[in-house]
Amino acid sequence: MKRKPHMYERKLRDVFWKGDKVLAIRVARVCVLFEDLRLEYLGSRAVDELPLDALSRQYRKFYFLRRSLVTLGEFCGALNRLNEVKAWRKQIDGHDNKAKKKMWTDAVKFFNAKTARFAVIRGDIGAHFPESVAEWAVNRLHPDTTGALQIDYGDKTADAKLPFATELVASVLLKTVREQELPDDEMQKLISAIFDDVTDGWQHAVSAVQVVIAEYLVPRFRR
Repeated sequence: MKRKPHMYERKLRDVFWKGDKVLAIRVARVCVLFEDLRLEYLGSRAVDELPLDALSRQYRKFYFLRRSLVTLGEFCGALNRLNEVKAWRKQIDGHDNKAKKKMWTDAVKFFNAKTARFAVIRGDIGAHFPESVAEWAVNRLHPDTTGALQIDYGDKTADAKLPFATELVASVLLKTVREQELPDDEMQKLISAIFDDVTDGWQHAVSAVQVVIAEYLVPRFRR
């Protein structure tokens, strides 16, 4: 039988203003980035049709994949900043629960080891889609690649959709193999590998935030 969630409510000044202010600020940042990452990860993985799929399901998946790579990079930095707080490190290093301590240290190690990997993928697939990435995508368009422009007409209104944008975003994934053309099966393997990297990042983020919740948030919300 599914248990009902237990909701704790406190004035946020009681949670973030009392005690070590630097620690509180860095915990707050980790929490917001974690919820950003949750939304982006679920958005990239959802298989059901969503209202967000106005253009296409594939475009929504690519969008959230690109955004999650940005957030993973920020989360890594936020985790390291929190780990630099002496009071926090002392609390974690001296913890009696070895499993909880390992969750934290493994997450920090993972993100530090993957920082360069996330940065490369993020740059290659155009997480922010700057002009340089748009230029690359346009210059690499295959002669047979087709796209579509859709205009939906209503009563004295018109709404345009740009399905061809999916082709531009998808084509940028080829940058991860140094501009070599890939057959469809190899491209799918490449995309799956990127999704796997993001999944690993999400799972380690969950582990790290579980420690933050247990060691910082719960004691303050339960007061």
